[in-house]
Amino acid sequence: MRFVVFGTGAIGGVVGARLAQGGHEVALIARGAHGDKVAVDGLRLVDVHGDSVVRLPVAPAPAALDVGGDDASCWRSSPRTRWRRSMRYGARPPMPRSPASRMG
Repeated sequence: MRFVVFGTGAIGGVVGARLAQGGHEVALIARGAHGDKVAVDGLRLVDVHGDSVVRLPVAPAPAALDVGGDDASCWRSSPRTRWRRSMRYGARPPMPRSPASRMG
């Protein structure tokens, strides 16, 4: 199973890098100048154990990675933002229900 991390900012980048360091197959979705920089330079992690650079495949959209049913998606955003992004990328998960809609 491959993990596909949508949004490779501070949180998504660390999640993707740590999964890769743990031996998992990981690919990143990152657009624009940030995506280009991550593709060229990798992700640099700095922690109490020192610095490390993790290089992973980066694409601007899931179609470029051939994302399929065996892949696990990691999103770092609110449910509504995830739904809006999925509409942009072409993958349409069910519309998230707000907590208020579950009450009464």
